[in-house]
Amino acid sequence: MAGKGFALKISSPQGLEILNKTLYNSIMKPLKESSKTYFDELEKRSKKSRIHKPYQSVGLELAEILKDRRHIPLYIKLAKHHDADRLLRLAKSIAERKYIKNRGGYFMRAFYAKK
Repeated sequence: MAGKGFALKISSPQGLEILNKTLYNSIMKPLKESSKTYFDELEKRSKKSRIHKPYQSVGLELAEILKDRRHIPLYIKLAKHHDADRLLRLAKSIAERKYIKNRGGYFMRAFYAKK
């Protein structure tokens, strides 16, 4: 039994490519339109904290004290391998000094100098 529908004969590969693009564009919506809720959910998730261990919390606090959120993974790693009280004391003492422009760099220099 022959299939119901229509048959279209395309004589060149370019014609097939044009047909595919036309069909694809008529069926598919732009990603932003079709999945607005998905992108909203991703945005919500990115704002939610995913801290599971105490050292992660210490690392995040170090980054906030030093106003250096760009290097959060570095501070988490330091907190994992070193004494949290010592790190926090040093960060707070550096944060009190208003003349320091690069607090993160100064913190790292002071931390490894006192070691």
